Parts: sequence; structure tokens; C-alpha cells
Amino acid sequence: MPTVIDGQTYYRTSELCKMAGISKATLFRWLNVGIIGDVVYKDRRGWRLFTEGDIAGIKAETSRMMATTRSEVIPKPADTVPHILVIDDDPVVGQLFKDTLQKHKYQVTTICDSREALKLITKRHFDLIFLDLKMSEFDGSELLRRVREMDNHAQVAIITGYPDSELMDRAMEQGPLLVMKKPFGSDDILNVVRSFASSAGTKSSKMSSGEV
Repeated sequence: MPTVIDGQTYYRTSELCKMAGISKATLFRWLNVGIIGDVVYKDRRGWRLFTEGDIAGIKAETSRMMATTRSEVIPKPADTVPHILVIDDDPVVGQLFKDTLQKHKYQVTTICDSREALKLITKRHFDLIFLDLKMSEFDGSELLRRVREMDNHAQVAIITGYPDSELMDRAMEQGPLLVMKKPFGSDDILNVVRSFASSAGTKSSKMSSGEV
């Protein structure tokens, strides 16, 4: 039963937990770590007494934590997750991209064949395309030209071990792009993705939704 002191109604711990829909263990944990502040009043036996204002605050905190938990558990719809295409004829490079980006919740497709990559681009849009400068079927500048003909909205990053080559110059003539020099590691891949996310802004706000 609630207790009235000097015209103010107070509730004991068990009553609060029932009203807020939390367990006593949760309440005491929140008090101990400072998620909620301790009460002002206690009864003669030392039991905490909570006001209606205290209860309202704890209910709000419970709702906030439940909403946060749901957003972490429920997966994002596939069409809100950035999709990245990696075109490189070295399967080891493709696997490095896949391991790195999937860990951070990106959708990743890797492909070793330039012609197959072009077929794939005709079927769907990719938010970001990593493209090796030296491929067997086409050189990187020609592949870049064809990619942009098919999807001019896709962001492109060139992968190369020869950043100062004539081939690189021809690719750069086709417009702004980012260059990732070989050799590289997981951190370099993530830095490129973050760079595109930052530069794209509202044009491609999806790029920032990965755990980057």
C-alpha cells in the first residue's frame, strides 16, 4: 500500500517495480551504476520510498532501454544496408574485403571476372564499387568507363599498386574517384568506406549505416 507523508504519496520498492514493469534486481542494478538516482526519502526501516515523479522517470528509462534493445536486435531491412561490389581478379583480395565489410554489417559482393561484373551492374545498383586497375579482360580505365555508363550514381574506388602509371592517369580523367594503394589491410578498407560516407552526405546517407 502507498504511504502518505506530509501530504506526499510514496511507494515502496515492490510497488514501484510492479508499476514500472521491472524486477527488483534491475532496479538495484540501475541504482548501483547510476542509471537512476537514489531516492530522497526512506522509511524507518531504511526501505526506499519513491514518489510518483520517481516512478514516471523510471518508466521513461525503461521505455528508452527497451527501444534501444529492439533497434539492436531487429535487423535492418536489406534495402537500407549499403551494398558494396568488389571487382578484383585476386580471390585473396576479394576475401579480405568480404571478411572486413561483413563484420561491420555491410552487404558485400566480390567478383573476379570483369564481364560478369558488368552483367551484375546492369541488374542492380551498388552504393560503392571497388575496382582493380589491372584486370585480365579490360584495363581499369576501360572497366571504369563501362561501369559509369551503366550506373553513373555509383561511387568508385580504384585499387592499384601503380598510382603513378599512365593507366591511372586515364582513369582519373574520367572524373573524381578515390584511390586505394596496394598493399592494404582491413583498416584501409574501412577508412575508404567512411570517406565515401562522409563525402556522399545526403546524396548517399545509407553509406553511414554500417558499424563503422
